[in-house]
Amino acid sequence: MTEIPWGEAEGLGEEWFRDQGKICNATSQQVVFAACYHAGWTATAAAKAAKYSGNDDSIRQAGHRASHSSAVQALLGLAHSVSGIGPTGSCEIAEVKAILSRIARQGDSNSRLRACETLARIHENEQKRDREYPEETDIHAELRAIEALSPELAKSYAESKGIKWGSNE
Repeated sequence: MTEIPWGEAEGLGEEWFRDQGKICNATSQQVVFAACYHAGWTATAAAKAAKYSGNDDSIRQAGHRASHSSAVQALLGLAHSVSGIGPTGSCEIAEVKAILSRIARQGDSNSRLRACETLARIHENEQKRDREYPEETDIHAELRAIEALSPELAKSYAESKGIKWGSNE
């Protein structure tokens, strides 16, 4: 029997994948597939671990279809947003937050709770990153670097962020 890499070391785990799989409307096979694919397995190997049936060619095709399904893509995006590793799926963090926010407002009560918990975990990880790497989140340092290339671009970017910016900043 194949050992499924649930990503415990990254703060995920089987329970996490199964709970998030419910939010993403993933089947049991898609949840196992996503965990394996997140761990770096090929689509074919992940499909075999998820017990997709058929000959080698049909399992390869099933793996390809699973890797491109919206449920798996959403689950991979969530796993990446929590762990910071693995494929991102098609969702960038802003999209993940938007999806989770929509679920938190409109889903059933269990889905709403799970979405809120995931959003809170993402927020905690972002705050931790900001504390550990403040230079990467210093907007003024970013603006100074942009200003060195183009003062107009820096001013426009600052305005888009709601920051007053001029040559004396």
